Amino acid sequence: MGRRGLFLISTFLLLIACSPSATIKSNLREGYNKKLTSLYMIGRASTSGSPVFINAVFENLKQLLSGYSIDTELHIYDPLGLDEDSIINEEIKSFHPFAVLSMVQTGQVNSMGGGGMKGGSFELSLVEPGEKAPFWKAVLETQKPQSSFSVGPVIRNIGDEKDIGDAKMTAEKIILKFFQDGLITNNSGTKETP
Repeated sequence: MGRRGLFLISTFLLLIACSPSATIKSNLREGYNKKLTSLYMIGRASTSGSPVFINAVFENLKQLLSGYSIDTELHIYDPLGLDEDSIINEEIKSFHPFAVLSMVQTGQVNSMGGGGMKGGSFELSLVEPGEKAPFWKAVLETQKPQSSFSVGPVIRNIGDEKDIGDAKMTAEKIILKFFQDGLITNNSGTKETP
């Protein structure tokens, strides 16, 4: 293999290593077989995190779910909000969703010295209004590689506005997990992934 071949392989491996990723593990209550018809989505960033990423994920989820006739409303908590719980309860009552999707940031990955990975950890849960126990829970891990070969600033938080593409990819992963767990079906009514 010549220099050109080594260069192509090296470039390919670098592109793979610099791609953002999201992994999600979930647990659906045994025997649960209802399908999502409408969702009220609640997001809460950690005090050191940014609500921008969660909001972008939810906006992408809203768009993707509308293609499957699933109505959505959303609320992102203000870390310093004083009366949000009462407002959310009223919004849930008036919207009357099938379920409430909660996305809470539980951790943040910081890069070391301008290189490495950045990202966050999130807990997701689905609860039917009036119930206390969720029927579905998931743990979502996002990672954003930081390249020392970038021009300009290389350190970005997962919540930066430039991460909207990463939010779309994260929303697509959540949709895929909903399909795999049987919570939504494709337009033909089957559980085949989109």
